[in-house]
Amino acid sequence: MVYEIYVAQVGNNYSMWSDGYWNLNGDTLTLNPVNQSQNGNVGCDEGSSVTINGNGGVFEIPLTFEQGGKTVCTLNING
Repeated sequence: MVYEIYVAQVGNNYSMWSDGYWNLNGDTLTLNPVNQSQNGNVGCDEGSSVTINGNGGVFEIPLTFEQGGKTVCTLNING
């Protein structure tokens, strides 16, 4: 399966920030980024993988930025 994450710095000017492959096994989500923005990542470098443990189909994906900022993207596969 393929994922794409789009981010907008201001307004609605979205651009692709990360894309790659994902695998879901129960409450375990694995992301394998192929491309990422020059300014951050989803918890691992391109070509590596990160495993995120969820709770009832809800996953919190950490996003970090090279300038030191960070946020969390919530993925709810139930709704």
